Amino acid sequence: MAGSKRRPMSRAQRQAAFLEVAARSFDRLEAWYDQHPEASFGEIEAKAREVRREMMGIGLEIVINRRDTGQRASPPTCPGCGEPMRFER
Repeated sequence: MAGSKRRPMSRAQRQAAFLEVAARSFDRLEAWYDQHPEASFGEIEAKAREVRREMMGIGLEIVINRRDTGQRASPPTCPGCGEPMRFER
C-alpha cells in the first residue's frame, strides 16, 4: 500500500483491508515460529513486536489515510440555486 495512490475506502473496505493485514501478520509469526520451534519466550516476543510494529503502521495508514476526508477539488453546488457554495466562518 505504501507508495500507492491513496483512494478513499468505505468503512467496510477499510475493515477488510485491516483484517487482511492482521491475517498476514499472524501467518508471518506462525511461519517464523514453525522455523524456530525451540525459540525462547523472549525471542518469540521480540519477533511478535517486530511483526506488530509493521502491522500497526500499515493498519494506521488504512484507518487514517484511506478515509474520505470530504475534501473536494471544487466547491459543492448549492441545492437551492445551483451556484458554487462559498465557505463562511
